[in-house]
Amino acid sequence: MIVSDHAPQDIESKDLEFDHADNGMVGLESCFGVLNAALSSKLSLENIVDALTKNPRSILGLDTVSVKEGVEANLTLFNPTKKYVFGKSHIVAANKNSGIIGKELKGEVIGVVNKNSFLS
Repeated sequence: MIVSDHAPQDIESKDLEFDHADNGMVGLESCFGVLNAALSSKLSLENIVDALTKNPRSILGLDTVSVKEGVEANLTLFNPTKKYVFGKSHIVAANKNSGIIGKELKGEVIGVVNKNSFLS
C-alpha cells in the first residue's frame, strides 16, 4: 500500500522561516508521476496502480471498485509513459507548495472522473 499523505497548508503557514513553518505539502497531484518515475523499472504498472488503489481498499476492508455500466464512475485517466516536468500549473490546491516542482515525472494525469463528473 502506498499513500500520498496529501497535506497542503495555507500560504500563511508556509511562508515563514523553515523552523517556524507547518509541516506538509501538496502530494496528490504528483503522487503517481513520482512513483511511476521511481518504480517503473522495478514494478509493473499494474502493481504501482494496485498499491495506490486496490491494496489500500483491501487492507481497510472496503469494497472493490469496478468500472461497469450503471455504476457511478470514479477513476483517473493517465498516460503511463509520458514524461513531463511537474510545475505549479499541475497543482489544483490553493497553496502551490511542493518539493517536486521542476522535477521530471513519468505518467501524466489527463483527468479525473469523480462521481460521474470529469475534471481536467
